Amino acid sequence: MNGDPHQILSSFAGRIVDTVLGCLGDGEVQSIFVSGGFARNDIAAFRRAEFIEIYSDLDVYVILRHPRDLDRARRRVARQVAALPRETGTYRIFPEPDVGVYSEEDFRKQKTRPGTVEIIDGHVVLHGSKKTPEWARGFLASAIDSPEALYLLENRFAEIAELSGRVERGESDGFRRYFHYVILKSGVDAVTAVLIVLRLFHPSRAERMKTFRDVRSRGEARGFLPEDAVACVERCYEGVSNLQGTLEDERGRSAALRRDVESMLLAVWKTIAGRLSSVETGEWSDLLDWRCKAGRWAGNIRELSALAKRMSRSRIDVLRRSRRLAGLSPIDALRLSGTVDVLLRRAGEDPAGVALRRSAIEERYVCVLDELTHTFGYASGPIFERARRMFKETS
Repeated sequence: MNGDPHQILSSFAGRIVDTVLGCLGDGEVQSIFVSGGFARNDIAAFRRAEFIEIYSDLDVYVILRHPRDLDRARRRVARQVAALPRETGTYRIFPEPDVGVYSEEDFRKQKTRPGTVEIIDGHVVLHGSKKTPEWARGFLASAIDSPEALYLLENRFAEIAELSGRVERGESDGFRRYFHYVILKSGVDAVTAVLIVLRLFHPSRAERMKTFRDVRSRGEARGFLPEDAVACVERCYEGVSNLQGTLEDERGRSAALRRDVESMLLAVWKTIAGRLSSVETGEWSDLLDWRCKAGRWAGNIRELSALAKRMSRSRIDVLRRSRRLAGLSPIDALRLSGTVDVLLRRAGEDPAGVALRRSAIEERYVCVLDELTHTFGYASGPIFERARRMFKETS
């Protein structure tokens, strides 16, 4: 290995292919391809002496021919790929690869979102049919639904919350640099979320920044980001664009940058949620209720039943608790755990900066999340960590 990030990830992708084929059988796999930054040769990395730290993940798509049990195939692949070593004496790949397993029908039914939009113009086929990525031609940037902006921000909150816990528990300097990169990337994604709502998303980060500057100069992004937030975005974009220099000169500035970025992302999430919902109060607790489909009992009970089946839990036992659990969508409640974790932590650190009714959030959201995780066997550790672990293992 020569220290080239693309070659390192290419070799790792080859190991993923071998693992998938060994797990599912060559005859069952129609195609394996990768998209995202790797396919565009846009890889975030940091070099120190003879060692290289890689911060970009691999977005891998596995298409099966005629799967009989897609969920079982996904679990097997996830378990075995997660066990692959990502560190040697010369490099470390920090993020786990994101490996999705699909049938043709399942792939074609995927929602149009940033990850699916970028496939057609940026992919590398690793195994099998070279035609399968062409199925992504129907995923158009202009067709991304506005709620995908909230999904994007919620994913960033979950990532920040998870990694910050590891940093606080004393991870290595390399991991702290990786966390700093995630904060920078998350800051730029505030612009990505705005552009999704404006139906102007582009797979290239540089193009997104150019587009945002253009629409802002024309006044079309008014109300999404105040001036101090725009300055924070520009600072994050400059940091990502010159990552080596930024991390060499980091000097303990991660904490302040994290506070700025979290505040900005919370403000953008609240603004977008306010625009997409019919919530008139503007209260965080009411927006969380809307996002978690509070009171939609029939749909929430169906989700609970599906979760129980997927996790081989007694559906009767789970549904006995539905009077409490089905007050919120279990899937959305789990997805929001990172957002609420960051929200409550920021409110505790800066009471004047995040106005919210904590008691309403704790009663209407946190209590349900606590019971939900316990019901499905996630009983150890802090509540938000349990929820993130459950969401990761069931989504």
